[in-house]
Amino acid sequence: MIIFVVTLLINWLLPSLAKVLNTFFIWTIVACLLYTIYYWIRYWLYVRQQR
Repeated sequence: MIIFVVTLLINWLLPSLAKVLNTFFIWTIVACLLYTIYYWIRYWLYVRQQR
């Protein structure tokens, strides 16, 4: 909730900064998803090799 209010304030006060932060936030989420998928694929291949 607090994060939401801070985001609204940033959007209202500093639109240019908000655009940069939003882009950074989206790329961070994408990077986390890609890393998670990569980790699971490596784990799955490792488990298959063990059998």
